[in-house]
Amino acid sequence: MRRKPPSPTILYKYYGPERADVFRSFRVRFSQLAALNDPFEFLIQAQPGDLWRNARRMAGRMTNVFGLIGLAIGAAFKAVRENEQLKPLPAWVRALALAIVLPVAIILTLLLGPFISKTLNKVMQAAADEFEVLLLEQVRKGLVLVFSCSETWASVPMWAHYAGNHTGFAIGLDPATAFPNNGPRSDKRFLPPVKVKYLKRAPRMNFLGRETAFLAAKMDHWAYEKEWRFMNMPDGAAQRGLVANGNELLLFDLRPQAIREIVLGANCTVETVAAILDAIADAGLDLDLYQVKRSTGYGFERLRIRTLDDLQVEASESGVVQDLKSITFSRIDTAFDDFRADVERDRIARWLANFGERS
Repeated sequence: MRRKPPSPTILYKYYGPERADVFRSFRVRFSQLAALNDPFEFLIQAQPGDLWRNARRMAGRMTNVFGLIGLAIGAAFKAVRENEQLKPLPAWVRALALAIVLPVAIILTLLLGPFISKTLNKVMQAAADEFEVLLLEQVRKGLVLVFSCSETWASVPMWAHYAGNHTGFAIGLDPATAFPNNGPRSDKRFLPPVKVKYLKRAPRMNFLGRETAFLAAKMDHWAYEKEWRFMNMPDGAAQRGLVANGNELLLFDLRPQAIREIVLGANCTVETVAAILDAIADAGLDLDLYQVKRSTGYGFERLRIRTLDDLQVEASESGVVQDLKSITFSRIDTAFDDFRADVERDRIARWLANFGERS
């Protein structure tokens, strides 16, 4: 059994400059799978009948002798543990009750094996049918929502694609406490991030494995993103109803205390920086502030911003493009003016004559 990879201590979400308002609303969008920017997202290899065959194999594993004994043992332990009359009694009495109940539960379960197998097969067939409908329709339409992050701030393509060509910023989040889990059936207080796997082939649908693995699989072309994603359902949305590009915008609360860092882009304007600094000051956030800087060659780094003097930002420029003929080359014009003056004063002719006499 493969171990779940440990999540990084910080995950980064890239934003364009227009999203500086996130530090006031502290609400972020979880996107439908159909709204993601990869048209090949959410592809699986599944042949007709795959789900049903996998469901039958799973039912068979659960209803063989060892599976039935496991069910009986689990039921016996649960019955003794949850019995209200046994709870106040000493531990040795509860252990004795378990010793009596356990063999009876195993014998009854084995005797009822054929009935259990038949019933479970029906249930698994229904589950396969339901899951296929959800898989092909509801999941992609928005039953499952995604919030994508990266484990690195140092990706030039990410800054270009998701942060307004380096004019935006990246938020460094504590993944363990970023999003409260408001799901109706969950024992986890916060949403856990899931590491995306980059594959050369779409994953096969397998009821016996992780049936949700396809939700965290992408083409290997995207491997540079080093993506981790949080997955949620519409039920817990803090704000909904707006529609953009045919998809409903579902916004979820982001815990302000989970924001650990802000990394400003290399081309971040003074207007964007001012909006961010004002917002985090009003919110009273205690976080680390960085700015991406160019270094030698194609390299770049981020520098810690401790005072306003450390910032290197410029006001946004006009979008008007100047024609070449309208540009004044003053230094070149001055040099030519000096050359023409020398010609008019015969300085060049005299210099050539003197040069000829010396040579």
